[in-house]
Amino acid sequence: MREMNKRGQGMSITTIILIVIGIVVLVILIWGFSTGWNNLWDKVSGRTSSSNVDDVVAGCKVACDTGARDDFCNAGRTIKFGAEREVTKTVVVDENKKAELKSLWDAEVAKNPQEKDKLDAAKKAYDDYEKGILVESVSEISGTCNDFSGKVYTGLRVARCTKFQCA
Repeated sequence: MREMNKRGQGMSITTIILIVIGIVVLVILIWGFSTGWNNLWDKVSGRTSSSNVDDVVAGCKVACDTGARDDFCNAGRTIKFGAEREVTKTVVVDENKKAELKSLWDAEVAKNPQEKDKLDAAKKAYDDYEKGILVESVSEISGTCNDFSGKVYTGLRVARCTKFQCA
């Protein structure tokens, strides 16, 4: 029989397994630090997070603090509340819509005077609209950090950035 010529030592199977485990741990660390640990755990456990307000607020703060103007002013973000929540928006008042809402309210009160209390909520919505305020029930809201700045979501305020101005 012919003998084989061994010119080097091969890697043991234990070394290969340790290298693979090290790479997996490194990937998990990078993913966790870049997307947030809550998002990572949600993906691993298969559930969806109920709210990401704190992550968006922190991301906007980092964008401002580091001077990342494009990230603060233009990067789209979505705040997820996890449940329906009332959000106040400023709107431009459409005079035709305003007249339509008023006539509907007047007609309903005339038809159902006993339900005036229920209709007062509709009247408040009309009054708010007349002032340029729109309150909607939403489970998420999209925009940029600049859109969110100065507003409070679930008790967390998105800070205004004074380092630069968005166009």
